[in-house]
Amino acid sequence: MKFSVLLDLFKKKYKGKTDHWLLENWVNTNDDDMYCELRNRYAQRVFSFLRIRANNDDLAEDIVQHCFTALVLYPKSFMDKENIFSYICQVGIYELIRVGTKQSSLSSLDSLLEEGFDLIEDNNIIENIIWDDYKKDLLEIISELKIEHREICHLYFFEKQKPREISEILGISVKKVTNTIYKAQQYAAKRLIEKYGKDLHIMKETYDQ
Repeated sequence: MKFSVLLDLFKKKYKGKTDHWLLENWVNTNDDDMYCELRNRYAQRVFSFLRIRANNDDLAEDIVQHCFTALVLYPKSFMDKENIFSYICQVGIYELIRVGTKQSSLSSLDSLLEEGFDLIEDNNIIENIIWDDYKKDLLEIISELKIEHREICHLYFFEKQKPREISEILGISVKKVTNTIYKAQQYAAKRLIEKYGKDLHIMKETYDQ
């Protein structure tokens, strides 16, 4: 049976079951299908996040394996965590710090804004851009930033993590996260307006002129 077929079967079997339900029942029954479901839910997402700092797909894959090995060895330590994805990412970040990773020499948001990209002062535009319509553009824009800013933007724009959750994953203050998100929105909005102009997708019910 093809892997994609097995994946679909797992999704149907455990549809509607929470992460904590899967963890608790896996610990109590040793049913490996539940572990496989958790891995299917998060392995690719965790890999996409960790590869930003790892800057190396092989290393990122090794770290993902480390994360899920930790889940196998110490499942109870995951059970009291409110956000399982967030905690798996934290485990991965700690392991990346332990093995050491090279820092990027790409641009910081502060330097980009100082170069004239802080011209978007209309908060209505920033707050009401339909960001989900521009995921491809956002990937390109975010890829230009330093690792610390890319990580925050990836978790916010693509994983829909809240600033508090991002601060827990990265071990930084909520204030730093919110400041970075706002600067990133300014920068991204400027880039999108330059590219799309009046065709930019704005939530019309909140921004009709």
